[in-house]
Amino acid sequence: EIAEDLGVGLSSLTRWIGQYRSEEMPSEITDDLQAELKRLRKENAVLRQESYARKLVTVISGGVFDLLDPVLERHSFDELGEVA
Repeated sequence: EIAEDLGVGLSSLTRWIGQYRSEEMPSEITDDLQAELKRLRKENAVLRQESYARKLVTVISGGVFDLLDPVLERHSFDELGEVA
């Protein structure tokens, strides 16, 4: 249907799509994407740690101190902030 709307044959459209998908991105775009991915992973790690800290504060403020030790023993964060 799309090929017909564009006035081209289906095989031509399929070939063009395949060529487009197989083309590599310029290195500067790839570098930018890698930098953005790294930044977002760090931001995600910080957000996970903040969320975990809020949960701990909730436990502490609720007066449930005996629950804190097992939680800390079960969870530790790696360098990306992932819960191990």
